[in-house]
Amino acid sequence: MKRVLVIAYHFPPLAGAGVLKTLRTTRYFSQFGWQPIVLTVKNPEPYHRAANPIPEGTLVYRSWRIPGGNLLSRVLRRLGLDERWLLLPDQHILWAPGAFLAGLYLIIRQKIDLIYVTGPPYSALMVGAALKRISGKPLVTEVRDPWSFNRGRQGYPTRLHRKMDHLYERWVLRSASLIPCIYHITADGYRDLYPWCRKKLVVFYDTVDLQDLPEHYQSYPIFTLTYIGTFYPPFATLRATLQAIKTLLDEGTISPETFCFNYVGPLDKTFTAMAESMQVGQVVHWAGYKTLKEAQLEVFKSQA
Repeated sequence: MKRVLVIAYHFPPLAGAGVLKTLRTTRYFSQFGWQPIVLTVKNPEPYHRAANPIPEGTLVYRSWRIPGGNLLSRVLRRLGLDERWLLLPDQHILWAPGAFLAGLYLIIRQKIDLIYVTGPPYSALMVGAALKRISGKPLVTEVRDPWSFNRGRQGYPTRLHRKMDHLYERWVLRSASLIPCIYHITADGYRDLYPWCRKKLVVFYDTVDLQDLPEHYQSYPIFTLTYIGTFYPPFATLRATLQAIKTLLDEGTISPETFCFNYVGPLDKTFTAMAESMQVGQVVHWAGYKTLKEAQLEVFKSQA
């Protein structure tokens, strides 16, 4: 059986949409005759947890990160500075040294045939590119969210930071043999930005797995729009979503009796504050973090 090294910072017991996607990918590797060997973080920053079972037959190795990234990031924000002043491309760069050494060990010890890395965090993608450079193994780089043209990452501290970040991105994409994206908007953005990587780009939708669904379930009685994921600063997507809901409420197109926005993810103070300020709380429901099976069931119970 061929062996694939899966590099994923976000992996159980951590929670989040990225974790769910990686769990499905890991499961499919096993089903198609590949032995998944996962490399993830041993001491993550404080984060939400969920009791997701790890796919049977998956080997999991955990490497240490240099502590202090989350604290340093908060200190910089309190000083009114972008964390990327010191932590580029993101605060998880402090995991990169340990992950690189552990990954190199696994490639040699486990006789790895393929490297599969998923991000964000984008620093994890850099680990994959570095391992490809040293080992010569084929590299699949999954970009779940855009890097340089991500709206949440605009406003670099300096031009030098922007230039360095773009250099990191180009190096990572050039190193990849294949670049899966989960959205067409991401793949199209990279085709326009880097025409030389067109042939590497593919779109694999982040779907649900029918084998995880119960035989019987009831759909929500009213039109329910479910969002599984995380809203990130500067919260442009969250603001646009809630503004659209408010407009429909004000027009009388929807009401608490006919519509619900079901949010499956972390409850951020910004989310509740924005929902209250826009007076849409009556049609917004926070479901919290869910396991893979529970999250997929939320999708099937919803109308959109």
